[in-house]
Formats: sequence, C-alpha cells, structure tokens
Amino acid sequence: MKKRLSTACMGLMLLALAPSTASAKIHVGKSLVASAAATAVAHAATDNNSASTTLLNKSGKAFNELVKKFSDDDLVALLKSEGYSGAKVKREGAIRIKIDGKTYMMYNSKRGDLQMYYGISGVDLRYKDVNQWNYEKKYSKAYLDKDMDVALESDLEAEAGLTRQQVLEFLDTFVGSVSVFRDFVREHDRSE
Repeated sequence: MKKRLSTACMGLMLLALAPSTASAKIHVGKSLVASAAATAVAHAATDNNSASTTLLNKSGKAFNELVKKFSDDDLVALLKSEGYSGAKVKREGAIRIKIDGKTYMMYNSKRGDLQMYYGISGVDLRYKDVNQWNYEKKYSKAYLDKDMDVALESDLEAEAGLTRQQVLEFLDTFVGSVSVFRDFVREHDRSE
C-alpha cells in the first residue's frame, strides 16, 4: 500500500515541480498520473478494508469497475454524464464527440478495444513531418491518409477489461494530444 501511494505522490510532485513551459509529454501525461494517483488511493482504501473503496462518477457509477466491453450507448451515457454533451452514436461502433468546436471520433471494436481519431484536411504535411511527430510524441500516432489529409489516432486495448475511469482518461489524453498536434501541423504546414 505505501509503495503505491508513494509512487503516485512522486508523480504528482514531479508535475508540481515541472515548469509551465514543460513539454507536451508532461502536459499529456498529467491525466495519466492523476489516474494512477486515484487508482493508488482506491487500492489503499481496499487494502485497509475501508467502506469507501469505490470511486464514483457524477451519475453514481463506479469508475474502477472492470468491464469487458462497453456498448456504444454505454460510452455515450458515460461521456454525457461527465459533461461531454456533444457525444452521439454516428453508426454502430462509431461515436462522434464534439469538444470545443472540434469533432473527434471514438471507434468501439467488437472485442471492446477503443480507438480515438482526429483528422485535419486542407494542409500540406510531408511524410518526414509525420515521422517526426511519431518519433517525438507518445500516446498517439499520426499518418497521411489516402487523400493526403493528416490524421491522429490512439488505441486503448480492452483485452484485460476497461474501467470508466480509463475511458475518460484515454479521451482526456487524446484531446490534449490533439491540441499539441494542431500546433505542430500549423508549424509544418506547407500549403500557404
């Protein structure tokens, strides 16, 4: 128990000490450290046989309950319960999420894996630029599609099961990656 708490506390201390101009990796990783800290606290409560072992979301559902696969409707309900009112099933296995005027797609595979997608059209990026992104950044991969539009994706495997908290942290991390990615695309766009 102490090891889990000290690991989470160390991660939070490192974030507090990071300068405001920290790299995108630290910014994107904040939500992962916060998730680790919340998980460590939940585990510590369980280790102490405490009555408050379950973290709940705004609608009262357990964040740390392990689920083999979420249905599309479950994902939309989870997102809406956490304030993502722009979440909507577009078709089976495809959920459109609007956040701050940007459209994201969440793909829900038949086996439960999740994939986030964000695309940008009307820009001119070279393969070399895309490779630079993939070499320097974590948590997402960029590519040029068949129309030479740039796309960013991230995957969350569900083989061991997923929790609601993991789904929300996955989305939060991807949204942070997209913000940094949009700046990267603006810097490397040759269409002007």
